[in-house]
Amino acid sequence: MTDSTTAKARSLPLVSVVTAVFNREDTIAEAIQSVAAQDYADVEHVIQDGGSRDGTLQVIDRVAGPAVSLQSTPDGGIYEGINRGIARTTGDIIGLMHSDDLFADAGIVSAVAAAFDDSEIDGVYGDLDYVAANDTGRIIRKWRSGVYTPDKLRRGWMPPHPTPRCICGVRCLIAGAFMTRSSGSVPITTRCCVIWSGGRSA
Repeated sequence: MTDSTTAKARSLPLVSVVTAVFNREDTIAEAIQSVAAQDYADVEHVIQDGGSRDGTLQVIDRVAGPAVSLQSTPDGGIYEGINRGIARTTGDIIGLMHSDDLFADAGIVSAVAAAFDDSEIDGVYGDLDYVAANDTGRIIRKWRSGVYTPDKLRRGWMPPHPTPRCICGVRCLIAGAFMTRSSGSVPITTRCCVIWSGGRSA
């Protein structure tokens, strides 16, 4: 019995992780491997490529497992790519893994899925660690988002990007540990390593 079959037999929700990518041959493998390393049994990884012209597609072909669904077609940018990816998902819980991001540890998706056992939870988000691009174990800066309240949202507060995503009508995963590599003189990455679950928005 496969992990996916086992998960369905146990009625675990399917988690869809969406990655929009364009010309990221240097980082996409780590993002894919980070999703594949999750200990949650039922994950689909939907990769939406915007027509990469470097070696991105070859890297994906080399490292992608059976849980990866790839579509490659030119698009109008990352947000169109994300929306196309979301449209292809089949999961009960949806979240993002940017093409140069990674989860902080193997238990992120399990923790997020467990948060949705509470029927009052519509979305979750995480805190963010900025880490060195060449050493993701070295934390450069921490962004601690704090507790969600509707009033804070009205006053301009927002959880750290890229941790929150909610899709209307769909239970939403705000996916885990993120690494964003900078092309500037100080290469940094971000990783979200604390899962925080929030209540319904007003």
